[in-house]
Order: sequence, then C-alpha cells, then structure tokens
Amino acid sequence: MLFGGAGSGKTYLLTSFLALAVSAFPGLRAAILRRQFKDARESVMGQTFPAVMKQIYGLSRPAVDERINKRDFCYRHPNGSEIWFGGLDDAKGMDNILGKEYGVIYFNECSQISYTSFQVAMGRIRQSVPGWRNRALLDCNPPSKSHWVYKTFVLKLNPDNTPLARPGDFAAMKMNPADNARFLPEGYIEKRLATMTGKEYKRFYLGEFTDDAENALWTREMIDPYRVDAAPDDLEKIVIGVDPAVTSGENADLTGIVAVGRRCDAGRTDYYVLEDASGVMPPADWAAAVRRLYLKYGANEVICEVNQGGDLVTEILRGADYALPVRAVRASKGKRTRAEPIAVLYQNGAVHHAGSNLRELEDELTGFTGAPGEKSPDRMDALVWGMTGLTEEHTVTGGHFWFT
Repeated sequence: MLFGGAGSGKTYLLTSFLALAVSAFPGLRAAILRRQFKDARESVMGQTFPAVMKQIYGLSRPAVDERINKRDFCYRHPNGSEIWFGGLDDAKGMDNILGKEYGVIYFNECSQISYTSFQVAMGRIRQSVPGWRNRALLDCNPPSKSHWVYKTFVLKLNPDNTPLARPGDFAAMKMNPADNARFLPEGYIEKRLATMTGKEYKRFYLGEFTDDAENALWTREMIDPYRVDAAPDDLEKIVIGVDPAVTSGENADLTGIVAVGRRCDAGRTDYYVLEDASGVMPPADWAAAVRRLYLKYGANEVICEVNQGGDLVTEILRGADYALPVRAVRASKGKRTRAEPIAVLYQNGAVHHAGSNLRELEDELTGFTGAPGEKSPDRMDALVWGMTGLTEEHTVTGGHFWFT
C-alpha cells in the first residue's frame, strides 16, 4: 500500500507496474478498482493508463483505445493478458468482474473503499500463472488512523483491533509530492499544497494519517467510503440548514449554512450533503447566501436555529425580497444529543458527501466530542438541523417549529 500526499505519483507507479506485469506474464488477469466506476473509467482508464502505455511502449492513444473493449472496459494485451477497470458502486459491472479470477487487483484511492468491499474483491485473487506471485496493490491519500487501511497496513491489525494472522504479508510505503516535484506543474506544491491548513495540510501535503478526536461522534471511516462525485438528480427533498452567528463585526462567529437532500429507492433511504456555504458574514450577507443556496438546489425549505437571536434573520428570509419557506427551530437538547442520531446514519453508510469540497465541514465533524467548553461547531450544527429536517417529524408550537 502506497500512501502519501497529492501528486506524489502513486497511481502512475502502480499502473506502470500492472502494464509491465501483463506484458511479462502471458494470461495474467489484473483489475484496477475504485469505489466509483466513473472515476475508474475517466481518471485511471482515460488518463493515467494511456499515459503509461505511451511512455513504456510508445503506444499512441488510438492504439491503446483500440485494445480496450468499451462494453466490458477491459484492456486485452496481445499475449492474452487482461486489465479490467471497474467501480465497486457498479453492481452489474462488478458481478461481471468478480465472476473471474485474478492474479493481482489494484485498489486505487482505497481510503474511499469499505473494508467489506475490499474483502470481497480480495477473495477473487486466486489465479494460477506460472512464475507469478499473486498480490493486491493499494494507494491512498492517508485518511484518519481509525480507517481500516491504517489499521491493516501500518498497525498490522484487523478492523476489530485483533492482530493479523499473517502480518508479514502487508507492507506500506510513503510517497510525497516533493519527491515527484519535477513532474508536477510549476507552483503546484508551493501555492496549492503548502498553503493548506489543518488536517488537509497533513493529509495532502505531508502525507500523514490524521488523528480522530478521542470520543468523536464522527470518524473519517464513516465519511470517506460513502463519498460520491455528485448527488443524484432525483432527490425528493432538499433542506438548507442554518446555524446563525450570534455576533457580528471583526470577531464574529461563523454562520453555518449547509444544503442536504434525501432520496428513497427500493425501500432504502440515502442522504446527501450537497454544499457547505458557511462563513463569517453579517446577517444580510448570510441571508443572501442562504437564498443563493436555496435557489441553486431548488430546496423545499430552510431550517434556521433561533436560540441566539435568529428571529430577525428568519423575518428577512421570509420577507418580500426573499419569500423563502423558513422553519424556525429552538434547541432544547445539547449539541451531542442532537447530533447522535445523525452520526448513526453516517455509521450505517446512509449519508454521502457529494464531491471533495466539504473538508472544513468534515474536519469539524471528526473533531467534535461534545466535551464541556468545546468550541461551537457551526458547520456541524447547520448539518444536523438540515438532516434532522429530513428525518424527523415536526410540530407547531407558538408560531415556531420545534423538532420532537
């Protein structure tokens, strides 16, 4: 398992290894799997693999494409070897892929892959090819230390913290962007990676596994494996959750503004975190930000906490200029108590973060413990209010809505 910062060449190196392996061992069958088929098709098969084949064998893009069957997304080498490209979210495609035996499987961006999916795919590495030793290859930008990847390859433990039966079979190596600088765009490391902060800096620049806060309600393992590139178009309900700032001016608190949606299909309900528009801004500006998000996603309603003086802003949102459907809510329970049911949904794999631009929200979630004196997690509060609006019934009391 190769781990390290963004742009360190992990995918290119392992894809090159597979390209050389299928050439050297006739009949070898390999697979490159990602959590989402779209990423496997567009990123690895569409970009990295053709670049590798050009550098190693001098093949043009049309020559590479000619060897890839676009019906089953399989590259077939003239010696009879194969490389299959698949996504673990594609049930039909994975049935086709996992119906075969492999000599090697490469799990690309394995921090996004669940341990169950990893185990199922590992069961297919049982091909017999003369001279070849079967193996699995993995890479990732390091997630948190609670993730199965860290436990398995660094601590040599199973996810339940019991020792691995064969720890010597698992090896890890760190690769960082500084070691690959001459192949990266000018300024990428200095302007993009080195300017990151917090957990993003540790993960994408330093290539280090991050710590989850002790007793945190959320962990990275509850978020990363269930991430999607984009939410489906047929969400049945969308809510904008708002946790307004108490103060204004230079030292104002952050106003939490998060869009979430719900989709039910075949008896299963999934929830999607669409966007985090939180920021430090005066009431008029964050009211405008709420309206922008409401219109962008065609939301059904806005849920705004009014414990700390948010009534004025709900009037702005309901006024003639905005005329948004607003539910004013008051918190009668502590933050951790309100957040726990939502964290359970995450734990069950029912919540999906759309895209990769929710890092600040994710840092707040994985850092929240509910301990006395802990800084108020405004982004998390907005998420919890929005998600609560998607999951719980409400009653009307005294002109306001309270969740029961």
